Amino acid sequence: MLEPRLANCRLLLSHSDGAGDTHVLVSEDRMSLYLAVSSVDGRKRPTLRSIKTLLAEKGVVAKIDEHLVESMLAGLLEPFSATSYTKIAAGVAPVDGENSRLQPCFTTPDGAVKQGDELAAMLAPGEGRFGVDVFGEHIPARPGEALEIRLGENAVYDEAGERIVAAADGYAAVVGNAVAVSPCFRVTVDADGYRATVSFDHPEAGLPELLRYLGGLGIVFGISQEALKQAFAQGEAAGVVAAEGVKPVPGQDAEIEFRFARRPGWQTIDAQHWKLQHQNPLAMFDAGERLVVLKPAVPGKPGKTVLGTEVPVAPVHRAAIVAGKNVAQETVDGVQAFSGKIRGAPILHGNTLDVVDEYVVEGDARPDGGEIRFAGNVVIRGDVASGDVIYSDRDIVVKGAVYDATLHAKGNIVVDSGIHGAKAGKVVCGGNLTAKYLDDCCIEVAGDVVIANEIIASHVYCLGVVRCGNGSIYGGEVVALKGVEAKHLGNASYMKTRVVAGRDYTLLRELKQHDHQKNALNAERVKINDQVQQYKVHPEVLAHISATQRQELRGLLLRLTEIAKQMEEADARFHEGKQRELAAGVREILVRKGVYPGVYVEMGGACLEVREEVAGPVKIAFDGKVTFIRG
Repeated sequence: MLEPRLANCRLLLSHSDGAGDTHVLVSEDRMSLYLAVSSVDGRKRPTLRSIKTLLAEKGVVAKIDEHLVESMLAGLLEPFSATSYTKIAAGVAPVDGENSRLQPCFTTPDGAVKQGDELAAMLAPGEGRFGVDVFGEHIPARPGEALEIRLGENAVYDEAGERIVAAADGYAAVVGNAVAVSPCFRVTVDADGYRATVSFDHPEAGLPELLRYLGGLGIVFGISQEALKQAFAQGEAAGVVAAEGVKPVPGQDAEIEFRFARRPGWQTIDAQHWKLQHQNPLAMFDAGERLVVLKPAVPGKPGKTVLGTEVPVAPVHRAAIVAGKNVAQETVDGVQAFSGKIRGAPILHGNTLDVVDEYVVEGDARPDGGEIRFAGNVVIRGDVASGDVIYSDRDIVVKGAVYDATLHAKGNIVVDSGIHGAKAGKVVCGGNLTAKYLDDCCIEVAGDVVIANEIIASHVYCLGVVRCGNGSIYGGEVVALKGVEAKHLGNASYMKTRVVAGRDYTLLRELKQHDHQKNALNAERVKINDQVQQYKVHPEVLAHISATQRQELRGLLLRLTEIAKQMEEADARFHEGKQRELAAGVREILVRKGVYPGVYVEMGGACLEVREEVAGPVKIAFDGKVTFIRG
C-alpha cells in the first residue's frame, strides 16, 4: 500500500535489471514524479544516467533534481537496500488570472473624501499564465472574471457615466467590488477578508444605519452586534471589530506507521507467484505484537469571510487498512491498531494485511529468477529453476524439482521430485533432507538424508545417516557421520564412488584449517628461531647489544611462547572435535544388493578399494580395518 500522499499516483515505469530496480510514480495531475530505487548486492545499483534515459523514454521533459537522485543512489550501500518514494521532479503550475477589482482612487489615510472626488476605478481581469506538466504539455490558466460594480451609499457615476465619484462628503470604503461613502462611519476590511472594523465619533446615525451601510458594502457574515451596541452606548469607536469571519481549519492526512520493513515493488501478486523483490528475510512477529498503527484522516473545516464567501480547505489524504488472514484489529481513541493472531510474517497486498507463517508460491519459484527470503516455511508448488535462491529460517517444501538452484533452510527440506545439478547453487539443510533422487548436486545436511531412488554423481555431506534404500549410490562422494544405507554402491560401469562412514565433514574442513594454521605458525617459529640462534650459540653477545635490540629480542621470545600456546590450543580444539566424532560416529554401511568395483570405502582412517563385485546383503564395518560382513 502506498503512502497517503501517493494514493492518487499511478505507476509510470518499473524497470529491473542486474543493477537493481527503478520505480517511478506520476501524480494524477501529471505535475509530480516520485522515484524509488533498490540495489541487488550493494555494489551494483541503478545510475543517474539510466534513470534519466528511462524517464526520457516515457516522455518526461521536466528537469529532475539530479543532486537528490544521486544522494538516493549513494545510500544503496547494503545488499537488497532500497529507498522510499521521493519527489524528484515537478511541473510548473498554471497561474490563474485575477478577477476584475476596484482600485481605490483616494489617498487619505482615513478615507476622507469630498463631494465629486473620484472614489475607485475598475481594473480589468487578468488572463493568467499557463503551466507545464512533467511531460511538457501546456496546462491552460483560468482567466479572471469581470465582476459587476456595486454602488453603495453616496457612490454614483459622474454625468459622463465613466467615473465613480462621491455624492457627498464623508469617508469612502472599497470592499471587493462594492464602493460606498458614509458621512460618519469609517469602515476598513483586512486584506484576507476575515475582519472588518469601524470607527466613529458621536455619529448622528445609529446601529441600524451602520448595519445597512455594512450590508451595502457586502459585509454580511459574522456581524459583532454586541460590540457595536457597546460602542454606540459609549458614543465612539476606534477600530472596533464590526464583523469577523471564520478562518479555515486544515485537515490532517492519515498517518500510517508500519512496524515491519517494506520495499518498493514488494508483494505484487500475479497468477503464478508472489514476487518479493530484493529484500532481507521477512521478520516474524509474535501473536499480539502490533504490526500497523493507523491514525485516520481528519477532514478540514472550510472558512468564511465577512463578505460571506466560503474559503475551501485542501482535501486530506485518506488511508485504510483491511484486517486479512490471521490479523486482529482494535480501535482506541480513533486510532486503529493491527496485530497478528499467530506468530508469523506480515504481508501487505494492496491495503489488506495478512500474517502468514508459510510463504506459498502457487507455481514455479520466481520465473524471472532471484531470491525468496522468509523467516517461516517456504512452499513451492512447482519447480525451483536454475539461478533461484531460497532462504528459510524453517522448512522448505518443493512440490516439483530443483534445478541448479540454491536452497538454505534452518529446518527440513522436502523435494517431491529430484534435485538436479548445483554447479551454480548449493543445498544447505539444518534438519533432514528428503527427495526422490539427487543428480550431480552438492548438499550439506545437519540431519538425515533420505532418498527414494538414486544418488548420482553428487557430493553429499551429512551429520546424520544417508538412506538410499531403494536405489543406488554411484559417482561423486558421500560422507555421513552416522552411516549409509543403500541398495547398491557403484554401478555396472564401475564409476568411481567414494563413501565415507563415521566421519564429521565439518571436522574434515576444520582439519584443513588446522593444518594450514599449524603450518603458518611453524613457519613463523622457524623464522624466529633463526633470528635468535646467534644469541643461543654466543650468549656473551647479549652483554654488548643495544636497548633497542634487547627489546626486539624480548618480543621475539615472547612471540615464540605465544606460538607454542596457539599450536597447543589448535591441537586441543581438533582433539575435542575428534572425540565428538568418535562418540557420535557410526562406522557402518548397509548394502542390500551389492557393491560394484570402483567403490572406495573409508572409515576409521582406513580405506578400501573394491576391485571385485560383492553380492549383498552385506554390512561394511570397521574393526581396525574395513571389513565386509555378508548376510
